Amino acid sequence: MYKPLEIMHERHIPILLSRYSALERYFGVEWNTNTYILAEAELPEIAVLFDTIQYSKLPFADAFLKTERGRYIITCVESFKDTEPQPFPVLELFYNPFTEVYFDPKNIYPFLRSGKLRIRNHNFPDWLIIFEAAKLISRLPYEVDNELMDSVSWNLEPTVESQKDLLLEILAGKYPYKGFELLLKSGFIESFWPEIFRMTKTEHSKDYHPEGNVWEHTMEALKYRKHFNPELSVALLLHDVGKAFSQEIGQKRFFGHSEVGARKAEKFLLRLGFNSLFISNVKFLIKYHMLPYALKELPLYRTKDLMSSPLFPLLLDIYRADTSASFKDLEGYYEACRIYRGFLKDQKKYENAYYL
Repeated sequence: MYKPLEIMHERHIPILLSRYSALERYFGVEWNTNTYILAEAELPEIAVLFDTIQYSKLPFADAFLKTERGRYIITCVESFKDTEPQPFPVLELFYNPFTEVYFDPKNIYPFLRSGKLRIRNHNFPDWLIIFEAAKLISRLPYEVDNELMDSVSWNLEPTVESQKDLLLEILAGKYPYKGFELLLKSGFIESFWPEIFRMTKTEHSKDYHPEGNVWEHTMEALKYRKHFNPELSVALLLHDVGKAFSQEIGQKRFFGHSEVGARKAEKFLLRLGFNSLFISNVKFLIKYHMLPYALKELPLYRTKDLMSSPLFPLLLDIYRADTSASFKDLEGYYEACRIYRGFLKDQKKYENAYYL
């Protein structure tokens, strides 16, 4: 595994951590898997160093590298003292990872601890301002100033690449529900993610879901996620999206919502440009997210193939968050974990027996 920061430093290319990476270092937040880099160089100087470099279609980014540790998002500038303006001044803090010194060329320090996101530069489309605000409040201790929501217009459509990036960046934060609530309030979700918006109009029975409707349940479930995994996080966001499109049959109010949700999620993720493997994994997690609830009631021949999947531990994570969001006890989750551990133990025993 190569280390882009060290490689550029060794080639005497001046670099700083920028945007969310600098802010997360400042606030001591360790959550996101992306690293934002500001390089005082021309893009070709960096491109020759990395065979896997890809050119970006996102605002404020020239290229990115994919590694086992996540993406490195690179922006090139002529001078660190003359950088491109950002929608929010807090995004103009920089950090030198080699000298461990912060760099504040535009005197934005007073904004860092204000607690409110304030716009200093209005020369951006509304969608970009809202996107950046949603990302910031999802990962850092900021709230949105009321003026931000005044006269938001969605006349300009955000690019597909920007929407995909937005989804993953919000979910990579420790407080994704804050970002999604802002997107809902701004009108973005209703305008561009209608299948998710329908969750806000789908009511639950208060006997089973005292936390609220499908949207409120989902936002609550995100609070119980213990770590960031892209497939897990997207599946948790969409695990009940099918409830808005399923039918009531007998006493089953949302009959087949898991299968319906998997199909809706596939169309949504295809629209945002996710690859086929990612979509397949998310569909699996949504389609079978109810399985751990019934694990103790089902015979092994019906569950062994699913428990053999490397994705099964993520199903258990969804089960825990889903159950916790409804304020239920976790005995069913612990029982499912015991059954799974027993299955793995027996599976290993049988595999070893093969070689005797």
